[in-house]
Amino acid sequence: MYDWWIYYTVDLSDSPFGEAAPTRLQALSSFKSGNISMDDFNIAKDKAFGIVPILQNGDEHQFLLIQHHAGHWGFPKGHADPGETDVQAACREFEEETGITRFTLLGDASFSEQYPFTRGSKKFNKTVIYYPAFVQSAIVNCQPEEIKDYDWLPYDRAIARLTFDGARRVLTEVQQYLKKGRHDLPRS
Repeated sequence: MYDWWIYYTVDLSDSPFGEAAPTRLQALSSFKSGNISMDDFNIAKDKAFGIVPILQNGDEHQFLLIQHHAGHWGFPKGHADPGETDVQAACREFEEETGITRFTLLGDASFSEQYPFTRGSKKFNKTVIYYPAFVQSAIVNCQPEEIKDYDWLPYDRAIARLTFDGARRVLTEVQQYLKKGRHDLPRS
């Protein structure tokens, strides 16, 4: 009989379990005692791309949040089609979901979130890369198959409305980026 030892690092900063997340020793002990199966290590990767839409409203920035049919609030995003670059996928998904076609990406700035999810019995680790963009109009024509509702909100209200910590972290990083002036404002 063989003893199996699996070494991995647990980053508790993004854990959906908070302080209840298992430690490395607990996980190793569980695996050795048979409480964790090899299926727990069969986790697929998923990647999506989106836009953090920004509307300049006087001296204030407003951010477009969308509500998915599942009820959570976040940013427009989706998967790349074959042959698309990350940026092309983000822009296409943004245009499809919101109807907004006049926008300017903020250089090559990008921000990401990662989270686990389960679809059926399959486990995934998802990475979403967001590109901030200034929009030239607040008019939104939501794609009804994808979007339940939307709202343009200033930073404080947007942070409060976002459902998940990862999206809140992305918005905080975008806001810090904007405050540092690392971008060119769009010309009207």
